Amino acid sequence: GGGILAYVFFYLLYTPNNYYGGATSFGNRYLLQILPAFLFLASEFPPRRFLYSFGILTALVGSLSLGPYLLSPQGVIYDHSRIILKRPFAYLPVELTQLDNLYNDYPQARVRTAEGLDLFQTDEDSFLWEEEGAWIKGRSRGDFIVRAESPLNSLRLKIGNGPMANQVTVQLDTIKYSDRFEPHEVKVINFDLSRLRKEAIMVGYHYRLSVSSREGFVPLLDLTGSQDTRYLGVFLFFPQGDYPQEEY
Repeated sequence: GGGILAYVFFYLLYTPNNYYGGATSFGNRYLLQILPAFLFLASEFPPRRFLYSFGILTALVGSLSLGPYLLSPQGVIYDHSRIILKRPFAYLPVELTQLDNLYNDYPQARVRTAEGLDLFQTDEDSFLWEEEGAWIKGRSRGDFIVRAESPLNSLRLKIGNGPMANQVTVQLDTIKYSDRFEPHEVKVINFDLSRLRKEAIMVGYHYRLSVSSREGFVPLLDLTGSQDTRYLGVFLFFPQGDYPQEEY
């Protein structure tokens, strides 16, 4: 047992940004090397009935994550970046050390603002980036990663509502904002981040952002002259960050 723990901590400490084996690994390729050692931890084997049940459960859970790779290996290779936005993968936290690799083949889901903030969409509950920002889908919560080269003192978000009264909720890490928006109302929200303590991960400082819209509308039906058939909630303009002179 002690040897296994020493092996695990060696990779955690020696390669903290790549301890699981890299962006193209299934599971943890470093752990595969030591898996046989776990057999020596068992004092006795469980009943055969338990092994059968556990095997079936493992196969079912594994099929949820590995199913797309097994059904269409070639398609996954060419389109792996899109898969991270789909469920059930979208329910899992994004590996921040691999953001650039994960989004390398799907640049439409990431954008860099004029002042150097990198924005990554982490699910399909928002539409792809447009010239000034992105639409959150109606009655949905869009999740994002905001990456800055330096820790931020504050972050300013601008939210535009559609032609209906709406309840909008915005969360930035542990800071939450919720308010009622009138039809076509635009609000600017300032988040004070000076008390957050962030450690740099690879090439930046990361902030988790979510924007929720309780209501939705279809421009084709609700706006004169529009041919847009999407179901929209609120519009998230590109965030603006306030950089400190010195890092924490």
